[in-house]
Amino acid sequence: MTQEKLEKEIVDYISKHRMCTVATARDNQPSASTVYYVNEGLDVFFESDPVTEKVKTIEVNPKVALTIDEDCEDWSKIRGIQLYGKAEIVPKNRERRLTELFYDKFPAIKKLGGIPEHHIFIRVKPEKVYFLDYAREFGYRAILHVEDKKSIIKWG
Repeated sequence: MTQEKLEKEIVDYISKHRMCTVATARDNQPSASTVYYVNEGLDVFFESDPVTEKVKTIEVNPKVALTIDEDCEDWSKIRGIQLYGKAEIVPKNRERRLTELFYDKFPAIKKLGGIPEHHIFIRVKPEKVYFLDYAREFGYRAILHVEDKKSIIKWG
């Protein structure tokens, strides 16, 4: 599989899902949070109250991991994403576009009063992405090295 084809598969998978788990760590203390997200290509964005532990941790240590997957009883059908990268607070001038993306993907947010004005957006910029697809082959895992465009490795 070419890098371009793998990247397209990963983006398609990310785009078709709504929730991910974001893992952070500070002072040797790991933490994981489930968030709703939108994406632009491989970049994943979520919104949050700026006083949450995950945001405080990201401000200290921007390295994060996130997973997107499905609850799958049959192990031969496991599919998912394991993404490693850096998180950053999105500049105010990008918030309007991200708000629109959230409202398009999650129209019920408007019925609940919209995204609170004091919330911020966080961007997760991937460095390495694992794509699991056990329907192809049990244990299949392709790796996309985003920054240096390294080759893809498969375990079976």
